[in-house]
Amino acid sequence: MNKKLFALLAVSCLMLTACDQGTSSNTDTVQEAEAETDAPTEIATEAPETECDHDWVLVDCEKPETCSKCGETQGTAPGHDWEDADCENPKTCAVCGETEGSALGHDWVEADCEDPKTCSRCGETQGSALGHEWEEADCENPETCSRCGKTQGSALGHVWLEATYDAPQTCSVCGKTQGSPLEKPSISVTLTNSLPMEVVSLPGNAYGEVRLLITDVSVETVEKGDGYTINLYLTGEKTYDVQGDTNSNDGAGYIKVYDEDGYLVTSKTFFTRDMMVGDKFRDLKLQIYYEFPAGHNYSIAFEDYTG
Repeated sequence: MNKKLFALLAVSCLMLTACDQGTSSNTDTVQEAEAETDAPTEIATEAPETECDHDWVLVDCEKPETCSKCGETQGTAPGHDWEDADCENPKTCAVCGETEGSALGHDWVEADCEDPKTCSRCGETQGSALGHEWEEADCENPETCSRCGKTQGSALGHVWLEATYDAPQTCSVCGKTQGSPLEKPSISVTLTNSLPMEVVSLPGNAYGEVRLLITDVSVETVEKGDGYTINLYLTGEKTYDVQGDTNSNDGAGYIKVYDEDGYLVTSKTFFTRDMMVGDKFRDLKLQIYYEFPAGHNYSIAFEDYTG
């Protein structure tokens, strides 16, 4: 063979070899593709996002509502709903139970007759009521509690005794009085003689004639029992003594008392002892011992003493 033919043969061999290799490669590729085609086909897909069915929970008053599933929040924190402190509890949030400060403590009002010891703020009580201490009714007051002053029933009322000259109207139960004693009727005493007057102890008495000049007479009435007695106070002097100016003999006279009808009620003799002529006397007391009934008028007359 010549050189040109050898070269052509060589090229042909190379081409056949390359063709075989290409066919084998393609066959493998087809077989692999067919194998993959025969296997189940899996298509990778992303799951779509689903919306959360929120379960909203208020965690506390200082945080907004929060979903217990996903943690998402909504709105704003509501803040505390404070309930005021009372006797036993501090200021407390009605929502979350948080507290501030301290309980107030009870403000106790002491027990009385009808109520136990009681808190003025919340009404809680301790112990029992004291019960009434009753004092008996009297004339002006019903049965009364000495502790609280409450009353029951009625007062007894006074039992009045009529007023007398010595005492006003008086209750026989309690002794209380009202008004004034009765005004005791007085007596009226009038002197019938004109002053000055002369009273004579006439001859026939132990000393003979003696003369007294009465210049003033004062009258005093004094209560005695249911009536009065009369006191007279005489002022004057001895003006004559039959036995001489230097003799100390008694002067004497009569006093007679008449009622308003002119009846003699009583009489009295009086004496001025051991007086000389010219001796004077003042407020010589004469007592007429007689219980003159009140409310009457009396007259007094001085008369000479006849012994």
